[in-house]
Amino acid sequence: MIMKKSQTKIIQSSQYFAIRKRNKAIKIFIVAVLVAIIPFGFDKVMELIQPLLSESLREKLNFEILKNLSIFLIFISIDLIIYGIFLWIGYYRLIRSNKGKIEIISEIDLLTQKGWKIEYTIEIPGLGYVDMFCLSPKGNAYIIQLKSHRGEVYRNDNNIYWKFENKTYRFKRDILGLAMKKALYLKKLKNLNRVTPIIAFSGVNLNIEKEKVRGVYVIEKSEIKEFLSSLNSNHEE
Repeated sequence: MIMKKSQTKIIQSSQYFAIRKRNKAIKIFIVAVLVAIIPFGFDKVMELIQPLLSESLREKLNFEILKNLSIFLIFISIDLIIYGIFLWIGYYRLIRSNKGKIEIISEIDLLTQKGWKIEYTIEIPGLGYVDMFCLSPKGNAYIIQLKSHRGEVYRNDNNIYWKFENKTYRFKRDILGLAMKKALYLKKLKNLNRVTPIIAFSGVNLNIEKEKVRGVYVIEKSEIKEFLSSLNSNHEE
């Protein structure tokens, strides 16, 4: 697929956030290793200098405190590793999201030719990223979260579930609630009357009617352009 310069900039912008998260994860892993090494090196130094110290000075140094400090540093290292893994997972999600954007960017570009304004990969403090923000010529605003899964996604009461290989799962995060929070954040940030959240799945058998689930539309990724046009035309938000 040949992309226009504007489209290339969009993808480069999305990749920037992903690479920034990956680099931060790598730095965290390096710091975690260094912190973990410090206690072992510290103990070695103490063992070497202990015979050279007078008995009174040894007591002043209080080696028990030094040992506790070593244990504390090891726990700090473990916390850093966990945080680094969290960042790496976020990097992977952004890369997967970028692939989804590349797949639909040509279709979405048809909307920009009709006056729509599209923004990609907007960072929301404490909530992650909005994959796409769409503003129609009528002033109707939408956010789109791209999801990629295999199997089946269906609705049960006021929630959605994922079924794969005859096992049913709840999504680890409340993706409906998260999408709504992001929409409300952008509504306030951009001073809009409202922002309608949409979750677009790919690679799944989607068994959900075209109606809101807890205020969020759930559709297939291939339907994004037509669905946005229909919502905007009917103003059914």
